[in-house]
Amino acid sequence: MPEMSVNRVRWRGPDVYGEEVGDDYRLSCARLAIIDPGAEANQPLSTEDCAWKLVFNGEIYNYRELAAEHNLSKRARRSDSWALLELIAKLGVKDACQSLRGMYALAAWQVEGPRLWLARDPFGIKPLAWTRTKQAVLFGSDARSLAVWRNALNEPINVDPYALTHYLMVGYVPGDATAWDAIERVSPGSVVAIDERGSAIHHWDPLSQLAPAPAATADEVDTALRATVARHLVADVEVGAFLSGGIDSSLIVALAHGCTASPIRTYSVGFDSTEVADESTQAEHISRILGGNHASLRVGSTDFRELAEAVATAFPEPFADAAAMPTLALARRASEEVKVVLTGEGGDEMFGGYRRYWALPLARHRWAQAASRMGLSGVAASLGGRRARQMIDSSAAPSGEAYLRYLTQLSWDEVLPASGLTTPSAIARSIARYQWPAADQPTVGTLRRLELGHHLPECYLPKADRTTMRHGLEARVPFLDLDLAAVAFRLKESLLTSRGQTKVLLRRVASRYLPVSITRAPKRGFSVPLSSWMSAGETPRWVRETLFGGEAVEIGLLDQAGLPRVLARLDNFSREETAEAGYRLLELEFWCRSARADGAL
Repeated sequence: MPEMSVNRVRWRGPDVYGEEVGDDYRLSCARLAIIDPGAEANQPLSTEDCAWKLVFNGEIYNYRELAAEHNLSKRARRSDSWALLELIAKLGVKDACQSLRGMYALAAWQVEGPRLWLARDPFGIKPLAWTRTKQAVLFGSDARSLAVWRNALNEPINVDPYALTHYLMVGYVPGDATAWDAIERVSPGSVVAIDERGSAIHHWDPLSQLAPAPAATADEVDTALRATVARHLVADVEVGAFLSGGIDSSLIVALAHGCTASPIRTYSVGFDSTEVADESTQAEHISRILGGNHASLRVGSTDFRELAEAVATAFPEPFADAAAMPTLALARRASEEVKVVLTGEGGDEMFGGYRRYWALPLARHRWAQAASRMGLSGVAASLGGRRARQMIDSSAAPSGEAYLRYLTQLSWDEVLPASGLTTPSAIARSIARYQWPAADQPTVGTLRRLELGHHLPECYLPKADRTTMRHGLEARVPFLDLDLAAVAFRLKESLLTSRGQTKVLLRRVASRYLPVSITRAPKRGFSVPLSSWMSAGETPRWVRETLFGGEAVEIGLLDQAGLPRVLARLDNFSREETAEAGYRLLELEFWCRSARADGAL
């Protein structure tokens, strides 16, 4: 087994590494021991008759209920891993997954057949990729480790032009591809069955199967939120929380305090810049109100280079959401004291937290289209800022493109000329992914479904997973719970967002637990002072030298002729959009270096 491939898995599970080798299989697992941390639950696991074997990443929060319901063994009542294996042996992989409440990526080896089963939770919280070679089927949590394996086996491995194009457009690789053309991703809510004849994919979407029901009330949301937070505290080790000071993480922490005998540890990160709103002070204030044990970390421009390179190591594929840098630093700090943190990821998608949920439908109205025809986007920008200009500009664009442009600060037309692989067909394919039914007349409901299936599992959840697991820390996401979703999907759209307002009903619920300074505050998001970091001192020159003499140019991912023209227009990265463009190119270069050093390119 290639050493680099093992190393990338070991940091995800630093407690125990186990392997089992048979005549026609090899299973390995690096374990982060959280539920039933003793040796009994070390993986790989095997049923007593050796008919099924399991490696599993994640947590099954309702394992005790499942063990009691299906009369599973005593050890299944102590361990979610054993409960999962026994449930699979009893029901089969597809039926077992229907009853799980948790986050998981699993591989079950069915000896009779033989057949490999791969499955991923419906929200895509945990990652899973696979590839077929002439000799074997390889799978794992880290797509780069599979690329290392393919190189070691002398199998072809190339960067996927479509994946690279999508990355340069919005900052991350799409969910229907990986950075490598021969490596596939298991989609959220999918079971892949693989044998010598080929593969078959079964997909299920529990949220599309919800029966019609009366509109949900604030009390129902409150009850469901308390239940999911209690469920996500199931662990045999200490659980902490990331606390940003915003409504989502603050509400999760407040509810968690109501479920525990003692206050949980909380962690926040702030910045040495006035360019963005720093919510760390707000987080410290909330923690004091709740009586918590809080630690705050500060990062600044002097940390930029180290953190930017660390992101490219932690993420198997190119990733350019700048918030990954402080999150990586925060995860390192939290891992010194706890093995699990609760986070607020998913609250925006579940309860209507983004401005684009009301702005994009507004942009498709006739007045915005008329303003676009009259060339008023510049006037809109002077009156309402970049987002107002974006609204006018996107009104005339095809609906899929309009949505995609709302996901990014920059105009991708400014950065794509630096690409060495981008083609018109790759751009068209990227845009076509977001041309969903009723896209020309989007609503908050249709946008929420789109983002739960695309942007969340492709950008925000990988950010949480990769940054925390890099330091052997598990991030849990209470907002992404099927029972909570069943309630949230019954909310009237006016209680999700209305013109100028977000999270209408969630704010009402949160007001039962949090001060009005939190519940009535406008959404700020987790913003990083990227332009001040990238434009500081000698940094612009360093970025240019790094890119011009870099490996991305050497291997053709960046175009030697197009790159100088693009960088010349980026204005020393002094504006938000130009800094993001420069950072996107820089992370691609760092990824090339890291992946080549690992043997993945």
